[in-house]
Amino acid sequence: MNLVNFILIFVAFSATALASPRERKNYENRGRSGGVSTVDVNSPEIIRLAEKVMNTLNSNQRIKRILNAKQQVVAGTLTTLDLEVCPAGNNAGCKFCRAKVWEKPWENFFQVTEFTCRQ
Repeated sequence: MNLVNFILIFVAFSATALASPRERKNYENRGRSGGVSTVDVNSPEIIRLAEKVMNTLNSNQRIKRILNAKQQVVAGTLTTLDLEVCPAGNNAGCKFCRAKVWEKPWENFFQVTEFTCRQ
Protein backbone atom coordinates (compact mmCIF):
# COMPACT_ATOMS: atom_id res chain seq x y z
CA MET A 1 0.00 0.00 0.00
CA ASN A 2 1.50 3.30 -0.97
CA LEU A 3 1.41 6.42 1.14
CA VAL A 4 -1.35 8.13 -0.88
CA ASN A 5 -3.74 5.17 -0.45
CA PHE A 6 -2.95 5.03 3.26
CA ILE A 7 -3.70 8.75 3.69
CA LEU A 8 -7.00 8.47 1.78
CA ILE A 9 -8.15 5.52 3.90
CA PHE A 10 -7.05 7.27 7.10
CA VAL A 11 -9.00 10.44 6.18
CA ALA A 12 -12.13 8.44 5.32
CA PHE A 13 -12.10 6.52 8.61
CA SER A 14 -11.30 9.68 10.61
CA ALA A 15 -14.26 11.56 9.10
CA THR A 16 -16.58 8.69 10.03
CA ALA A 17 -15.19 8.46 13.56
CA LEU A 18 -15.51 12.21 14.16
CA ALA A 19 -19.10 12.47 12.90
CA SER A 20 -21.82 12.70 15.52
CA PRO A 21 -23.86 9.54 16.19
CA ARG A 22 -26.88 11.11 14.45
CA GLU A 23 -24.83 11.98 11.35
CA ARG A 24 -23.39 8.44 11.26
CA LYS A 25 -26.83 6.86 11.55
CA ASN A 26 -28.27 9.04 8.77
CA TYR A 27 -25.28 8.29 6.55
CA GLU A 28 -25.46 4.55 7.23
CA ASN A 29 -29.20 4.37 6.42
CA ARG A 30 -29.22 6.75 3.45
CA GLY A 31 -30.27 4.98 0.29
CA ARG A 32 -30.48 1.57 1.90
CA SER A 33 -33.67 -0.33 1.27
CA GLY A 34 -35.53 -0.52 4.58
CA GLY A 35 -33.34 2.12 6.24
CA VAL A 36 -35.10 5.05 7.91
CA SER A 37 -33.75 8.53 7.21
CA THR A 38 -34.73 11.96 8.50
CA VAL A 39 -36.10 14.34 5.88
CA ASP A 40 -36.17 18.16 5.87
CA VAL A 41 -39.64 19.24 7.04
CA ASN A 42 -39.44 22.28 4.75
CA SER A 43 -38.88 20.28 1.57
CA PRO A 44 -41.61 20.71 -1.06
CA GLU A 45 -42.15 16.92 -1.12
CA ILE A 46 -42.90 16.76 2.62
CA ILE A 47 -45.18 19.81 2.53
CA ARG A 48 -47.06 18.28 -0.43
CA LEU A 49 -47.45 14.96 1.42
CA ALA A 50 -48.73 16.64 4.60
CA GLU A 51 -51.31 18.62 2.66
CA LYS A 52 -52.35 15.54 0.71
CA VAL A 53 -52.87 13.62 3.98
CA MET A 54 -55.24 16.27 5.31
CA ASN A 55 -57.12 16.41 1.98
CA THR A 56 -57.39 12.61 1.85
CA LEU A 57 -58.86 12.52 5.36
CA ASN A 58 -61.37 15.26 4.45
CA SER A 59 -60.30 16.96 7.63
CA ASN A 60 -61.60 20.37 8.69
CA GLN A 61 -58.25 20.89 10.38
CA ARG A 62 -55.23 22.69 9.03
CA ILE A 63 -51.55 22.02 9.46
CA LYS A 64 -49.98 24.54 11.81
CA ARG A 65 -46.49 23.07 11.40
CA ILE A 66 -44.63 19.94 10.41
CA LEU A 67 -42.53 18.84 13.37
CA ASN A 68 -40.64 15.83 12.01
CA ALA A 69 -40.44 13.73 8.88
CA LYS A 70 -38.80 10.36 8.24
CA GLN A 71 -38.79 8.14 5.19
CA GLN A 72 -38.20 4.45 4.64
CA VAL A 73 -37.86 2.64 1.31
CA VAL A 74 -40.27 -0.33 1.28
CA ALA A 75 -41.76 -1.29 -2.10
CA GLY A 76 -42.28 2.42 -2.45
CA THR A 77 -41.76 5.00 0.24
CA LEU A 78 -43.19 4.95 3.76
CA THR A 79 -43.16 8.48 5.17
CA THR A 80 -43.87 9.25 8.82
CA LEU A 81 -44.97 12.81 9.54
CA ASP A 82 -45.32 14.36 12.97
CA LEU A 83 -47.72 17.29 12.63
CA GLU A 84 -49.33 19.95 14.76
CA VAL A 85 -52.86 20.42 13.45
CA CYS A 86 -55.51 22.93 14.51
CA PRO A 87 -59.18 23.42 13.72
CA ALA A 88 -59.60 25.59 10.61
CA GLY A 89 -59.60 29.27 11.54
CA ASN A 90 -58.64 28.62 15.17
CA ASN A 91 -55.35 28.14 17.04
CA ALA A 92 -57.10 26.73 20.12
CA GLY A 93 -57.57 23.00 20.41
CA CYS A 94 -54.47 22.06 18.42
CA LYS A 95 -53.34 18.43 18.46
CA PHE A 96 -50.12 16.58 17.77
CA CYS A 97 -50.67 13.94 15.11
CA ARG A 98 -48.62 11.23 13.47
CA ALA A 99 -49.41 10.25 9.90
CA LYS A 100 -47.87 7.36 8.02
CA VAL A 101 -48.11 7.50 4.26
CA TRP A 102 -47.24 4.77 1.78
CA GLU A 103 -46.55 5.93 -1.75
CA LYS A 104 -45.68 4.13 -4.98
CA PRO A 105 -45.62 6.94 -7.55
CA TRP A 106 -44.98 4.61 -10.50
CA GLU A 107 -48.33 2.95 -9.73
CA ASN A 108 -50.10 6.21 -8.83
CA PHE A 109 -50.61 4.67 -5.35
CA PHE A 110 -51.11 6.79 -2.20
CA GLN A 111 -52.41 5.46 1.11
CA VAL A 112 -52.58 6.94 4.59
CA THR A 113 -51.83 3.83 6.65
CA GLU A 114 -52.05 5.50 10.06
CA PHE A 115 -53.30 8.78 11.49
CA THR A 116 -53.34 9.19 15.27
CA CYS A 117 -53.58 12.32 17.39
CA ARG A 118 -53.09 13.37 21.00
CA GLN A 119 -53.72 16.69 22.76
